[in-house]
Amino acid sequence: MNFLISIAACFLVLVALLLFYLKYKQQVPYYRVNKTYCLRLLEHAISGDLPVADWHFFIGVTITHSAELDTLRQQCEDIDEQYVTGSRLVNSQACVLFSSEGKKALASLLDEWQFKVDFDI
Repeated sequence: MNFLISIAACFLVLVALLLFYLKYKQQVPYYRVNKTYCLRLLEHAISGDLPVADWHFFIGVTITHSAELDTLRQQCEDIDEQYVTGSRLVNSQACVLFSSEGKKALASLLDEWQFKVDFDI
């Protein structure tokens, strides 16, 4: 009798774990960028208040769901290699610092991509 109660208890625990997983699996965060996110990222990069971690994560992760956005990421990676001069503290957070040429390149990308978003090309 104790054996059957133990098996039933184990079964109920497994069912509870499965239900818990099914309920909360959709709330697990994941990284999937869209055009709006990229535009905000470029705006913050130009203004000088983009955290280093956000920038490195963006340029370091291949965007598989959109070839267009991955092209933008690669262009940003090239700008990073050529024009990042270091970092500075903004509100106790290390932010990426670009040279003036880098800011011009980022502004050019931002203008180009705002046009693409506005007209959905």
